Amino acid sequence: MKRSQITYNPYSCTREDTPTGTDFFFTTDWEVRYVAHFSSYGYLFGADQIGCQFYSFDLFPVGMYKPPKGTPEDLRIAATVQYLFATWFEQMSNIIIAVYEDSDRLQHARRKKFESWFEDSGVDYIEKHDFEFTEEEGTRLASLFIHMDFVAKEQAITNFISAIVNGHVSI
Repeated sequence: MKRSQITYNPYSCTREDTPTGTDFFFTTDWEVRYVAHFSSYGYLFGADQIGCQFYSFDLFPVGMYKPPKGTPEDLRIAATVQYLFATWFEQMSNIIIAVYEDSDRLQHARRKKFESWFEDSGVDYIEKHDFEFTEEEGTRLASLFIHMDFVAKEQAITNFISAIVNGHVSI
């Protein structure tokens, strides 16, 4: 992802390292405060054996705010996520897992939105792999983002799939 290809200015973020990962907070022009959270999950996927680190990615508003109907889409949110991914992948061995929340049955819409952000970003060195897993609770959608030049990317993908299929990890 080339930073110069981000069309809109990303929001200014405040970074906070926590015991569970790294949070980036930003506030939109509509005064909605978001947190982008990266949680380390490498121990679940054998990351230490292949020299990488797996992180889950979550983006959610802080609090219960919904913009009024008719509010235009805030494209700076997409630019902010694109910027965060570009920064995170400066370390080539970082891998990001995005699991699309389905508590409100909107996981397909979330995946589609995230996919459009990814496609619009001008990504040139991050690969996106989509997965669909069936669990007792139903079908779950996830994407794995990995640097195309990471030497053990095939093993990382295999470890991810194996951990899910063998029931070591529930997404």
